Amino acid sequence: MAREPGPRQRAAARLRRRRRERTALGCPQLHARAARTKRALFISSPIGLGHALRDVAIADALRERVPGLEIHWLAQHPVTAVLEHRGETIHPASSELASEALHIDREAGEHDLHAFEAIRRMDEILCANFMVFDDLVHEEAFDLWIADEAWEVDHFLHENPERKVAPLAWLTDFVGYLPMPAGASARRSSQPTTTPR
Repeated sequence: MAREPGPRQRAAARLRRRRRERTALGCPQLHARAARTKRALFISSPIGLGHALRDVAIADALRERVPGLEIHWLAQHPVTAVLEHRGETIHPASSELASEALHIDREAGEHDLHAFEAIRRMDEILCANFMVFDDLVHEEAFDLWIADEAWEVDHFLHENPERKVAPLAWLTDFVGYLPMPAGASARRSSQPTTTPR
């Protein structure tokens, strides 16, 4: 009996199908960037509003350095609330994103979030959100992609480097994560920090 393909296999199959369709249609690569206004796509993590505050500060600094820069945001609630309040341009494709924040809220339950396990159970959400991103950046030209905690963008572009058609600035609070057995940090903190003589 054949196994049902998982979310990663389905996402990879969609990527291959899109490549074949674009090749068959003779779709030109992104049009010349020099003849138009500079555009950036900013992907901001919805998990914690600290990202939103950092990201709007970065956007402000970029606009100071590149007059006329258009920044389009690919974001979800609650980040979109901050962006709307500032009058930022939220790309319509944002409405197609699966909610990462809702997943984390559900995983946390009564304030007991096991972050590693929660992230591991987000595969379908991350695959779906990468597909939204991939469709967008292959339909519209951007001069720069800025991805704050967009792990799916980092992962799938690493696995499919031919999909990268613009420079990527990827931001994160941490790099990598390892699961720890329950109570491991409590056991470690109770151990002596000096060597007996």
